[in-house]
Amino acid sequence: MAAITGADTQHPGRYAARSEPKGQPLGASPAGLTPGQRAAWRQLADELPWLTRSDRAKLGLAARLADRVDNDLACPLAAYTQLRLCLASLGATPVDRSKVNAAADDGDDPANEFLQ
Repeated sequence: MAAITGADTQHPGRYAARSEPKGQPLGASPAGLTPGQRAAWRQLADELPWLTRSDRAKLGLAARLADRVDNDLACPLAAYTQLRLCLASLGATPVDRSKVNAAADDGDDPANEFLQ
């Protein structure tokens, strides 16, 4: 996100020790989602391009909650709270995005020495 907004060039020191998380592509939405939930999935996936396959469960939950919050007039306040927590854990806010600092996977697992 910093590269998209240009913040990494304006304040290079803030981003020097950060690395981009690596993983498999997110993929298509799960088959069990309703059409409204699939639309929410696609919207969130477009807005959060850094998500990977390991985020699928959380994104599915966020898509279900987003669809309910958007379409259910009797939606309880707890659903809004859970949606906010899901979005925060997916890095959907500037503060939460800045916390992502996953090390790059170089493919060399030190445990391989003992497990082979």
